Amino acid sequence: MLLTVCIVVFLVLFALRDILLRTNSFFYQVFCILLVSALPVVGFLLYLLIRPSRTIAERSFERKMYQYIARSEEHHG
Repeated sequence: MLLTVCIVVFLVLFALRDILLRTNSFFYQVFCILLVSALPVVGFLLYLLIRPSRTIAERSFERKMYQYIARSEEHHG
């Protein structure tokens, strides 16, 4: 019983941390947390399928790299 509770708490906390790093949408964050809370194992697997593929930081870095490359090509081209 205690092990089950620990696993559920871990899954919810993992999903909470992960979704906060992946989106700024409050409703999407709440939906994902409720999904994992209501259906711990199945909800977590569903969460892994529907979560954004990259974090906010990764998207920002990618956007900055594309801008840098575009400026570089304009400068050298």
